[in-house]
Amino acid sequence: GFEIGDWGNGAGVISPHSDDLYEETDTDLLSLTTCRDKLKVSTLLFMANQIFKNLSDTEMDRLIKMVPLFSSGKNVSDKVIEKKRPVLLCKNNSFFMALDYRVDEKRRDRMRVEDDQDLALLKKIRTFLSSDNALKAESEIGNFVILSNTKVLHAREAINAVKELCSLDMDATPRLLFRSKGPRL
Repeated sequence: GFEIGDWGNGAGVISPHSDDLYEETDTDLLSLTTCRDKLKVSTLLFMANQIFKNLSDTEMDRLIKMVPLFSSGKNVSDKVIEKKRPVLLCKNNSFFMALDYRVDEKRRDRMRVEDDQDLALLKKIRTFLSSDNALKAESEIGNFVILSNTKVLHAREAINAVKELCSLDMDATPRLLFRSKGPRL
């Protein structure tokens, strides 16, 4: 049977993250289009300034030097894809942020660091990423959100009554989002 985890078949909590950090091609722009949502579950958005404003200069310096290992989750079948990349990269008068707080049932943390101080800083950042602090993109048929995957984290709260509500049948599932992604051109 299906067990509730951090994410799966559209059920459970989806923790704050940037998409596809383990891929070779960077996903810069991400579009989420609501095709159906009888549950009215908002997409939670966390802007970079919400994170950075709570950190000291020393913590920002540590964040710039941090290079976690990012792993694919259960949504990528047959193999585990892993890639190291910096959490915060500054170039060409811009910045690129890479964070993933999702936990996969089989592979565990999708973002892993070895240093205890790095882990403590990532845990501190996670405390700022609550539903109360999020911008909420309401979910109505036809609504869409386009975001910069490298500047905004996205998430979703848990869907209750998961086994009853989340079906693999596209015609029966009460919540259906179309996800489109691509690199900056």
